[in-house]
Amino acid sequence: MAMSKILGQKSKIFYWKRNRIEEVKNNYKELIDLHPVKACNCFIFYAKVFYYLLIYKIDIVNLYHIGKHVIIFSFLCKYLKIKTFIKLDMALDTVATIDSWFKKNNLRSKSIRAMINNVSLITVEEDVVLNKLTDIDKVFKKIERFNNSLYEKTVKDLEIKEKKKIFLIVGRIGAYQKNHELILDALKNIRDFKGWKFVFVGNVEDKFYELVNEFECDGVNFIGNKNREELFKLYSESSVFVMTSRWEGFSLALLESAYMGCYVISTDVGGVMAITNKGQYGEVINQNDVDSLCLALKKIIDGHNDIQSNLNERITYVRANFNLEKNLRKIDWQKI
Repeated sequence: MAMSKILGQKSKIFYWKRNRIEEVKNNYKELIDLHPVKACNCFIFYAKVFYYLLIYKIDIVNLYHIGKHVIIFSFLCKYLKIKTFIKLDMALDTVATIDSWFKKNNLRSKSIRAMINNVSLITVEEDVVLNKLTDIDKVFKKIERFNNSLYEKTVKDLEIKEKKKIFLIVGRIGAYQKNHELILDALKNIRDFKGWKFVFVGNVEDKFYELVNEFECDGVNFIGNKNREELFKLYSESSVFVMTSRWEGFSLALLESAYMGCYVISTDVGGVMAITNKGQYGEVINQNDVDSLCLALKKIIDGHNDIQSNLNERITYVRANFNLEKNLRKIDWQKI
């Protein structure tokens, strides 16, 4: 949507319309056309999308990640002189995999090298990822850093009044990646929540139910999935966003919560250092460190960490640095 506004023309989003997926609702028809594509397999889907690119005379294609289909699609776009913008959304564990490919100098590494040389613009979200990629091979020096950001028009302007005593946790509750067991372990060491509540939003993994059933506490609530409007209302009401992930790319939930004024307590995973300004607007804890998490929670519960004192400062920082339209306008689209 932001690119549509900047380039002065509608964007088209092509998505795989599978039988079990409902039609996607389009609330931004003035900026975006949605095109469901029916296909029995991945190859047919991309073949149809490529056909539509030719029919609609598309100038710029935005692709994501670094999979085989993206590599092949970028080659086809280059052949037809269609500009490509690839947003890698890459986590550190993927960098390690790429490093192993380049050490072997196998077909995958050669394909990635050719793809990077062919594309018009390619970005990652974090300095640490970019630095490690450039250490692997000089071809990665073409990659630029681009913050994950929010488009203001998609965020309902909820009035942020006094925050409630809520620690908010959002995601696939109980998934190994999210490491929510760490939160339950920390809460066992906190005797008095002093009116604070821990609210978990999202589907609960089956294996995690056993831990949840054992954990009986009035201050802990599992409320299931919420739609976007309900979720942003929770962001605006909650004081703290807690994330204990073992790894992340650049968490959208993390960004959304900080955008709505939540103080962040998180492990050092993708996006955290940028969103907290290296810990200035949040607390970054070590992986699997239940004592550090417990201490960070207790400091807020006991009033030793006055997170309300810099609320406006936090919001100003996040909205200035993670504004999608503003960040996209920094790119010279005529030159790519």
